[in-house]
Amino acid sequence: MLTKHLAALGVTTWHADLTRHALADPMRDLARLAALIGQAKETADNDTDPAAWIAEGLAAYTEPVDHVQIPSNGRVRALTVMTALLEQARAEAVFTASESFLRSVRYPEDPIHPLEWVDLDHRLHDIEARVDKRRRVRFTKAAHGHAVLTYFWDRLPWLRTQLTAEINSVLGLRELDDGDRLRVARRFAAQSLRTGHTDDLFTAVFQWCQQRNLQWIGIQILADGLESDAGSVFRRQVYTWVTHRNLHRYVALALVRVCSESIAPTRPEQALVRLRHLTRNYDSEVASTAREALILLAKDDPAFLTRLLSQLCKDLAADPVKPTDVTLFTAVIDPRNLAQLTTSTLSAAADLTAEAWRVLLRRHQATWLTALEATLTAAAEHGPELLVSILLASCRNDKQIADTLFTGTRIVASRNSSISRVTGLLFIRMVIAESQT
Repeated sequence: MLTKHLAALGVTTWHADLTRHALADPMRDLARLAALIGQAKETADNDTDPAAWIAEGLAAYTEPVDHVQIPSNGRVRALTVMTALLEQARAEAVFTASESFLRSVRYPEDPIHPLEWVDLDHRLHDIEARVDKRRRVRFTKAAHGHAVLTYFWDRLPWLRTQLTAEINSVLGLRELDDGDRLRVARRFAAQSLRTGHTDDLFTAVFQWCQQRNLQWIGIQILADGLESDAGSVFRRQVYTWVTHRNLHRYVALALVRVCSESIAPTRPEQALVRLRHLTRNYDSEVASTAREALILLAKDDPAFLTRLLSQLCKDLAADPVKPTDVTLFTAVIDPRNLAQLTTSTLSAAADLTAEAWRVLLRRHQATWLTALEATLTAAAEHGPELLVSILLASCRNDKQIADTLFTGTRIVASRNSSISRVTGLLFIRMVIAESQT
């Protein structure tokens, strides 16, 4: 596993000390070791012996963060923490961020005139950082940036609130590219999770998702978290958000993606529950997008379709029934979705669909008449046999439901001539079924 991680980073050299860790350490720690060696490679000169990268990565891996010592000078601290947060970004961005942070904490203005300031490269050298040929900043030691951030989050807790507030300002710097922004967000997320300050992280993620230009970062951080050891914490937070029917549109749309792309592949039932809540959002665009996501998942996974229909049977039996659930049901049972199923799965789906119609047809006509028209229209366009059979099954051995379906079909047929072939077929089948009882 360690060999694969190193190869992915372009490190093909091996070192005897790596064997001991490869045999004994957990996989997540081995991934961190490989990343540290990769960082050491990035910060090294081109002619550096690869063994030196590995030795530096190993040193950072085994060395505790307690060794970090940062002077109490405010300007040095601001530059150091922003270098750690923005490592690999352009030097100008690091300077801009450090000056912004100084202003946010109301640090006194520098009495020395700017013309007499020490140049930026020398300042960075003094904090053990260097500027490469592309004017991008890195610490000279691998993992030093992580150690610096850990120092600030652990030992200077009175600055944590200001650092958290400063993240949005940093992400807005025009000197950054998208890679820089994502690294900043991930470093902030790592510290928030490590220290148990998930509220800080989720507040920030919510704010990012509200902004079109930063929404992708919020989605990626949620995806990262859902794949991590803290996955359950992230799933709970997503659930908390989606249950608010007035959730901000951009946040809700971001969560549709998170549920369908990051939760559904490994936990389809949890994705279903969360997307179902989003179909009930007061914003019609959100509800429609969530509905489409559920339908796409159902198309790709027959088991998901069966789960969804089973849940809809329960939802349609609720009192009062939610119109959004009726709309979702109508969309899910489109014959184009059902036609893709295997024989065994189709049988189960048809039974569940018939049960759902049986539940609906016991309700007031206003609840289901539009859904019936939509179903019969879809049947007319894409093949009537399956849905007609399902509707017949829904009223089998129940004359009251059969009469209700007959009356509803007549009403629909009288106002929609395009479905006459389907309604005619349904009437004939109902008459035949009644004559056989």
